[in-house]
Amino acid sequence: MKRDPILTATFRLTVLTAPLYLLAGWALIAFVFFSTQAAMEHRVDVGLVAESERLTTELAGSDRSGILQAVQSRIFAERGSARLYRVVDADGGELIENFSIVRGAVPAPGGYSNIVMRRGPADGEHEARLLAVSLRDRLTLQLGRDLTEEDQLRRIIGESSAIAAVAMTFLAVLAGLLTSRAVVRRLAGFNASAHRILHGHIDERMPISGSGDEFDQLGANLNEALDRISELMTATRQVTDNIAHDLRGPLSRVRGRLELLQISEPTPEALETSLAESVADLDTLLETLESLLSIARIDHGAPSTRERVDVAHMLDDLVDYFSPLAEDKSLDLVLATDGAPAVEADRHLLFQALSNVVDNAIRYTPEGGRVLVSTRRVGAEVEIRVADSGPGIPAAERKRVLERFVRLDASRHQRGTGLGLSVVDAVVRHHGGRLDLGDNRPGLVVTLAFAAAPDDHAAAT
Repeated sequence: MKRDPILTATFRLTVLTAPLYLLAGWALIAFVFFSTQAAMEHRVDVGLVAESERLTTELAGSDRSGILQAVQSRIFAERGSARLYRVVDADGGELIENFSIVRGAVPAPGGYSNIVMRRGPADGEHEARLLAVSLRDRLTLQLGRDLTEEDQLRRIIGESSAIAAVAMTFLAVLAGLLTSRAVVRRLAGFNASAHRILHGHIDERMPISGSGDEFDQLGANLNEALDRISELMTATRQVTDNIAHDLRGPLSRVRGRLELLQISEPTPEALETSLAESVADLDTLLETLESLLSIARIDHGAPSTRERVDVAHMLDDLVDYFSPLAEDKSLDLVLATDGAPAVEADRHLLFQALSNVVDNAIRYTPEGGRVLVSTRRVGAEVEIRVADSGPGIPAAERKRVLERFVRLDASRHQRGTGLGLSVVDAVVRHHGGRLDLGDNRPGLVVTLAFAAAPDDHAAAT
């Protein structure tokens, strides 16, 4: 479809930028014109002042006749030049002069004025500038300069300025067009890349010119965002594959047992065993789905209720809850709260996160081992530490185990969803806390840090 030229970005940008260039050009021309005019006027005034100082010094000791004779000599010497001389008495009568005033006010002594004068009856009218100087015997000397040359120069400058203004108008439109085309060209590159990305070329990136301008900065930010999106898409595919794998196994086992029960006549003991194993597999499926829903709710900012939670009391309940599981494995489950202060948190989410950490510790700690649950106050934070004597996690793998469905090879034989620490990480980030994995030598130390709640006294005040 052919686009209307008026609707193109090039046209619109030209309309926006050309007036800016035009105004800048006209402003420059006006500045040059008026600056030149002011410089010429200043030059004329400086010349008049210098001439008046020379004459007043020369005539300082002269009487009336001497003054007139000296001015007359000066008129004779300066005939044909642009200099003007006129001596008047106290009544304004002309005593000697080489011009006559046609229009304009005569300046007071020490002042300037612009007049229109004529040198002779046959001469035309010319603009001139006068300076009046007081002499002895109540005489006034009027010094002037014919501004014909200046007027000619002013006309030349004016005509040149007009031509320059026309040329500047053309250049402004051209500059606006070139600027807009350069901008649109960069945008066209972005648009082409975006079009290819939308049509499946996810490895496409925005063009970078290397100039470091705003377009390059925008392109770099977009490319960084595209890289992040690509990473998220890869992670999503991996999570999807892991979900399918972790769900397919238990479902296949349950289906196989049901088919076996359908085609055989199992004993009551075999039937009970098959049902118990199927229930365990279904529990694993439900646990996986519940963990995924928990992470999704947290990541999407689902509303939660924050309240003052007594950490020591919650950990005491948690240890009581997991004590039978620890006893089954002959584990020493120890609690050391050390008078931990309260935190502001969602009670349900916090208990779920701590349960996942303790459950993992018990699950991966061999029989006869030890699991220590402790707390301590560190500045404005409350640290909750769960240390076990299990195999631990290599430092290079500690960041990866926080990803969803990631299970290290050594733990593949253990029943689980691979979401435990992912849930913990989501809960901690939801509360603005901190999650650290460390070495217990042997074993793993999981540290959850939360901001301590204001004490009762502070809350009351």
